[in-house]
Amino acid sequence: ILNLIPNLLVVLTLIHSKFKTSINYLFLNLALADILVATSLIPQYVLRPVYTHPDGWAGTLLCKLFTGGFTMWVGGCVATVMHVVIAIERFYATRTGNIARKLSKRKLITVILCGWIFAILSEIPSMFAMIYDKNHSSCFENWSNLVYGKIYTVFTFVVDFSVPLVLMAVLYAKTVKTLWGPSITSGTSLAVIKSRKRITKIAVTVTVLHTLCWFPSVTSYLLAYHVPCLVEYGSIIYYACVIPVGLSSCLNPIIYTLQSQRFRQELRMFI
Repeated sequence: ILNLIPNLLVVLTLIHSKFKTSINYLFLNLALADILVATSLIPQYVLRPVYTHPDGWAGTLLCKLFTGGFTMWVGGCVATVMHVVIAIERFYATRTGNIARKLSKRKLITVILCGWIFAILSEIPSMFAMIYDKNHSSCFENWSNLVYGKIYTVFTFVVDFSVPLVLMAVLYAKTVKTLWGPSITSGTSLAVIKSRKRITKIAVTVTVLHTLCWFPSVTSYLLAYHVPCLVEYGSIIYYACVIPVGLSSCLNPIIYTLQSQRFRQELRMFI
């Protein structure tokens, strides 16, 4: 409920917003990614005590699609891609003054679609490895060769987390330096500067929270295959690292509401 209702309100508010900006489209996809995370966490953790997970082929299919975490990781990957695109958008917006010239609606839609496709493709190997273990009543990855699992976890940690993190850090460092630098007022109105700073603050805040909340889960996934003596796959610690992920998917609507007066106005108009 804390995830679905607020993020659905964000989606509906941004869809009906009269401000069809590139940043709003990206925030919209962030909300959709958070909703996708909920579709995995709800049956996997919230509803687990009230239903019996099927076994056999039906149980394995359910594990591959929902209860094994596939949609959670796809949603997380989509969110990471959107955060990178937002960082790029903010970087160019502070330099060109007209982001539409650099990121047209057609380009934006293409980037968003590519982000979703990349996220799905990057999580398919894990989906195929996922099975349901009747003895332990849980889903787990069963790679034909453990080496494949080790390679995949490194790929996930580097490509889905580390590289985007470095890229966003560099882009936001340059963006903040430009926005809060002494030369920003040259040829730019104070109202425009204030708006850019406000949007950048929101973007940086949601990016930092996303990174902090996903770091335990991504790291535990890597350690479970490479240093199992520290974190065992399927252990209490392993699953406890998912808690911040659920928290992350609930925070963005709160941040938008607290930091954006325009969003609050649009939300009141929609409701």
